[in-house]
Amino acid sequence: MVGAAVRVVTRWNTEGVLVESVIPVSDQPVMELFVTQSTGPADRTLLVIHGGPDWDHTYLREPLTELADRHRIVLPDLRGCGRSTRGLADDRYTPAAATNDLIRPSGCPYF
Repeated sequence: MVGAAVRVVTRWNTEGVLVESVIPVSDQPVMELFVTQSTGPADRTLLVIHGGPDWDHTYLREPLTELADRHRIVLPDLRGCGRSTRGLADDRYTPAAATNDLIRPSGCPYF
């Protein structure tokens, strides 16, 4: 699963171009993150984590669009939130698991 292709949909909206992706991050359990990114410069990336526990990133889109021309804004829905994988066993929702979803085994961010 982790080697599976990333599904990408490009959507135009009033804030500019946002790229929405579903990124496989784990095989056991199967875990996919829904991620929205702006098209700003990759060398100036801001990873923005939403509040929770049941929220998604959509409330952060509008206030952060002012930065989108100077930064690449990355807005993931954490596990169990928004359009990311839901319905896992309770013991699968830990701070360590959420952090690991954002980091590849190599230590590099997925985004």
